[in-house]
Amino acid sequence: MIYLQIVISLLLIILILIQGQSGGKGILWESMKTSYHTKHGAEKIVFLMTIVMTVIFITAAIANLLTG
Repeated sequence: MIYLQIVISLLLIILILIQGQSGGKGILWESMKTSYHTKHGAEKIVFLMTIVMTVIFITAAIANLLTG
């Protein structure tokens, strides 16, 4: 179970880093934006995959905690 968490966490890190690069300016510049836009195409897919992987990671962590 611990190996599953390691793999999920690495995938989650990669997805988060890809999101930061999607704007082309990096994470710091993205946080300074004042305008909002809707996500389309690959950006939306990466965003949804990040949410799904986060839920899977939290579920695996709770299952690992309960099973000891």
